[in-house]
Amino acid sequence: ADVLLGREEPGGRLPTTWPARLEDAPVSDVVPRDGILSYREGLNIGYRAWATADTAPAYPFGHGLGYTAWVLGAVRVEEVRDRLFLVADLTNTGRRRGRHVLQAYLSRG
Repeated sequence: ADVLLGREEPGGRLPTTWPARLEDAPVSDVVPRDGILSYREGLNIGYRAWATADTAPAYPFGHGLGYTAWVLGAVRVEEVRDRLFLVADLTNTGRRRGRHVLQAYLSRG
């Protein structure tokens, strides 16, 4: 009830990516046949399939709704004692407290 009334921030986040339309999904054949699931997309499964798709998802992996607004500012790489860190400026621009999870993925490009 506290979440529905806005007293608490919803903490749930999507564990999958949802397309706006089924035909936008880069992979839609996910039903095993005779106990075998064919991965025709090769290594492009999960987030990799969306990275190669020509469409944006309606709700990406990790999406969640809340009662405030966020602005992502500068994102940079910093080196500290021979270690690299990804640093991002994230600002709560809403009037309420909230939580937000930033996700970063590394690729060989």
